[in-house]
Amino acid sequence: MTSLGLTEANRRALAHVRAHAHHERPRHRARIARVLASSDAHGDLDALLAAVRAAALTINFHPDRLFADRRSVAHALYEEGVYRGQFETSISNGGLTAYPGGDRDRWEKALFGAAYQAPGVHERERPKYGGLNLMGYRNGSCPRFGSCHLRLRPAAIERATLIFGDSVSEPTDVAVIDAFEPVMAPLLERIAATGSALGSAVWMWARSSRASCEARPSAGPGRLRRR
Repeated sequence: MTSLGLTEANRRALAHVRAHAHHERPRHRARIARVLASSDAHGDLDALLAAVRAAALTINFHPDRLFADRRSVAHALYEEGVYRGQFETSISNGGLTAYPGGDRDRWEKALFGAAYQAPGVHERERPKYGGLNLMGYRNGSCPRFGSCHLRLRPAAIERATLIFGDSVSEPTDVAVIDAFEPVMAPLLERIAATGSALGSAVWMWARSSRASCEARPSAGPGRLRRR
């Protein structure tokens, strides 16, 4: 484990995404500049990117879904204090493709440079999926994936990888918090093109917009602490 509580597979996956995100930053900043120029908007892009750190990472889940042993998700969370992903639980709020060669396995192989397909990597090391709650919704960032949500500690953002949209769309633009441009660029382009993103009316610089986007992070260990 590293100081962030990451395994070697987690560390390799994060390093793969971080290197790609930083390499692509100039291209995405150019995309952002084009959107702002075409909309005659004015603002401090670096200040906006820095403000993203204030958003919480959340993981939505349905507490009453049952495991094979007939325990509910809420019961298992209480007993174990660990949030487990689809590769361990075999239940999902979306498609059930978390197995070797399945769609989710294939998406993760592309996103994370095959870090989780290496020999000796355990299913518990796989990324956990949630969202960056940019709008501060009280029911979490991705309520369609569950009526309850966990709010991760602020430090978790340092080990998160972020995309615009859903992994089912097989995105190639992946960000980290210190290189957020690969998410910010398509978000602003969506707002400019459709007037929507993030599912609620917002003001962005001098422009009023609606938005609908989902940033899906991969986090490290999902251990809970009882108070």
